[in-house]
Amino acid sequence: MQNKNTIMASFFIATLGTMLIICGLIFIIYCFGYEIKNKKKLYKEAKLISVLGIIIGIVMLVGSLLYLSKNTI
Repeated sequence: MQNKNTIMASFFIATLGTMLIICGLIFIIYCFGYEIKNKKKLYKEAKLISVLGIIIGIVMLVGSLLYLSKNTI
């Protein structure tokens, strides 16, 4: 039987991962929109950190969902 705290922690990690993915996607869309509208280049580091946030979010989401599905079945 799973502890209630581990289930809640897994849902919390999945939620944070989803938020990281959404925020990263919104920021990348904003960056490309800004570059097209103002014809200026933004720093590469901003886009790199955004992509890194998306990757970390995917890892957090997939890891917690795999943990939940493994222990609940």
